[in-house]
Amino acid sequence: MTQIIRFFLLMGLVSAIGFTGGCNNSASSKDDSPDATSDADSDSDTDSDGDSDSDSDSDSDGDSDSDGDTIASPSDDYPTNIYDACRVAPKIIDKSSLAVVDSANQFGMALFRETVSSAAGANVSLSPLSMHQVWAMVLNGTMDIAADELQEVLQLGDMDISALNDGYTEILATLDNLDEDVTLAQANSIWMNSNYEGMVKQDYIDAVETSYNAVIETISFAEPTATGTINQWVSDNTEGFITDLIEPPIGPDSAMFLINALYFAAPWTFEFDTQKTAPEAFTTRTGDSKQIDTMHTEINVRYYRGDNFQLVELPYAHGVYAMTVILPDSNEEMDNIVENISAEDWQHWHDYSFPTTVELSLPRFEVAFDAINGSSKAFIEAFKSMGLVHIFEWSDLYLSGMLNLGGEVQAKVADVKQKTLLKVHEQGAEAAAASLVEIAVIVDGGGSEEATMNVNRPFLFAIHDRCNGNILFMGQMNDPTAVSTN
Repeated sequence: MTQIIRFFLLMGLVSAIGFTGGCNNSASSKDDSPDATSDADSDSDTDSDGDSDSDSDSDSDGDSDSDGDTIASPSDDYPTNIYDACRVAPKIIDKSSLAVVDSANQFGMALFRETVSSAAGANVSLSPLSMHQVWAMVLNGTMDIAADELQEVLQLGDMDISALNDGYTEILATLDNLDEDVTLAQANSIWMNSNYEGMVKQDYIDAVETSYNAVIETISFAEPTATGTINQWVSDNTEGFITDLIEPPIGPDSAMFLINALYFAAPWTFEFDTQKTAPEAFTTRTGDSKQIDTMHTEINVRYYRGDNFQLVELPYAHGVYAMTVILPDSNEEMDNIVENISAEDWQHWHDYSFPTTVELSLPRFEVAFDAINGSSKAFIEAFKSMGLVHIFEWSDLYLSGMLNLGGEVQAKVADVKQKTLLKVHEQGAEAAAASLVEIAVIVDGGGSEEATMNVNRPFLFAIHDRCNGNILFMGQMNDPTAVSTN
């Protein structure tokens, strides 16, 4: 059966949402999946619900199809059964670390919903993992009701701060080494204004330096070079993708910047043939038809057909990382999926995906995203809608775990930012994210069916670690010709 799919791409490691792609170590284990013991060339068909039946004609040996074209198949070191790829990769095994992955993914899904709802039809790209890490560092110095709210927004349940820190210690030590042909680099830093250096508690600095490998720097924010110095660190740690996270001038009440930088680059397991890329019609969210350079391939990969969407998982390198593309049947279904998607849904879709031959058409695209339409105020409002309120108010209590406050000296979170840039092309993908929380201080208060997927309309995307479930990036593409939302 030939199916035409319009994709909603979620990019994530995500960093990323309670969604753990099929081969993670979470509660939905290998043995629970209907495909856990199947081989790449197992016979299976799929019914309308996406469950596998029998008689698959998809092969995994690169044999020619009926038209005589060779179908790209996994290389010898890439097993179509994703569980095999993860058996040989380093794994996050500590329960607290896996709980952090789940919380980051759930947080990312909630933030994605808030972002899309405020984006007014613009393309969206977020890194849940990057933003979750920055807030985790903030939580180490948060007290009272502000800590309770942040704990809930980060989806941590009853996890204590020690378990959170230990979890991130293992995550940071593991993720960069999952696939030798994939570059994944993460870096954390805290920039302190020399005017307020004596206010920062050493216990707090020790905690984030130890658990998050944070670089600690003290500079004068009043110097004209301060912005450039911080932006250069971000640029260095995103391979030049993010160059202007902070705009001058820095306000006189700014005391600290907590920053995470994330960079990802990976080749497809099966590259698209550049000779087959050609301009084709893409119907945007507003109904306009635009000619977009569209890539084409026919490959044996994992596929799932839901009630109102199609899903395909496109592996990178040795199969540990992948991009999942979700193509809703209509714009209305796109909205429904975004509003209701959950970590459990994500897990189910990947567990019940199956290897089959997919005839795929996918736009070559690039998306740059700056918070919510470039508005930090709107981004803060998104977090407030999620339940994080008091940390944005002046107080001598809420941030007293990181700063010596009291009397007339108060602090608050003054700004929250994230910038991302993602490029998807015939050879693979390259993406970067930088997330920031600014702390301000004042005195005096204040189966074997063949599928055709033609991504020629808005879609969702996600880049994720298939072994541990982290969602690195996730996004919504409404118009591939609109690179930036600024």
